Amino acid sequence: MQHYVEEVGERNHCKLNSVSDSISDMGITKLGITWEIKIIPVTANSCEFVNKVLVTSTPEFLAILKEANI
Repeated sequence: MQHYVEEVGERNHCKLNSVSDSISDMGITKLGITWEIKIIPVTANSCEFVNKVLVTSTPEFLAILKEANI
């Protein structure tokens, strides 16, 4: 489950953060997620669309990795 909190909410730029549930064979844990979308004008008739997702570890995630000897 993801619970995003808006960091940037502009017309051409949206950046959201969440500490989200992660379910795998190793168990249930949490991961940090940053999702960023931008529309960058290139010319009067075109633009660049940027869609980035950054996943970061949390102490809970690192504990599951340690328990699995990873």
